[in-house]
Amino acid sequence: MKVLIVGSGGREHAIADSVAKSPRVEKIYCAPGNAGIGQIAECVPIGAMEFEKIVVFAKEKEIDLTIVGMDDPLVGGLVDEMEAAGLRVFGPRKNAAILEGSKAFSKDLMKKYHIPTAAYENFNDPEAALKYLETAKMPIVLKADGLALGKGVLICNTLEEARAAAKEHHVEFEQRHKKGDILSLFFEEFVEEHLIQPTFVMDHPIEISPLTKKKPDNPEYVERFEFFMNGWEMANAYSELNDPIDQRERF
Repeated sequence: MKVLIVGSGGREHAIADSVAKSPRVEKIYCAPGNAGIGQIAECVPIGAMEFEKIVVFAKEKEIDLTIVGMDDPLVGGLVDEMEAAGLRVFGPRKNAAILEGSKAFSKDLMKKYHIPTAAYENFNDPEAALKYLETAKMPIVLKADGLALGKGVLICNTLEEARAAAKEHHVEFEQRHKKGDILSLFFEEFVEEHLIQPTFVMDHPIEISPLTKKKPDNPEYVERFEFFMNGWEMANAYSELNDPIDQRERF
């Protein structure tokens, strides 16, 4: 079968690498791909948001399956357009991809169906956002709605930082509103997460060690911490009884 992968990042590279392992796959294309993907698949000069060209290409090459990896084309509705053209495609449709494409939508959905999530306030007006900050508890998390390539979050430790972040987004508000877009900005409760179990690193074929041996202050985590520490001691004891080469293969 012939497979088309849409995207140009590490995610698509990993998908291409896995697809290439299937004995059923005879040809892989990637639009647009990158240099790394080019070692596995044939990259074609079609942008991930050029839906019409992607549909035409898939028909011309008789693609059996298209896998859409990138968020932008998923949120834009590429899957819907390919299905409408009678093509087999893997990925969420536009009405499902909005969960990734809009933080505000996702938060509202979680609130509606009582799915646990940090408390938040959503704003379409930057002035209202600034007013809200005057009584908000710090630290606070600022998020811009929409896709941001993992960079749309700011943790503001003080009121001054939060004000500055909101004002920085003010310019984007004005630019987007002139285009007729609605840009949503929301502030979320800061929830500190703690690593419950020790994380292990291996700096020698037969030696592993936790990044920390400090017992947590919270009594709820002590039993779990001790369980993982015992596991670490058992792993090291086991390694002393076995050949280093054997351990290298196991790890």
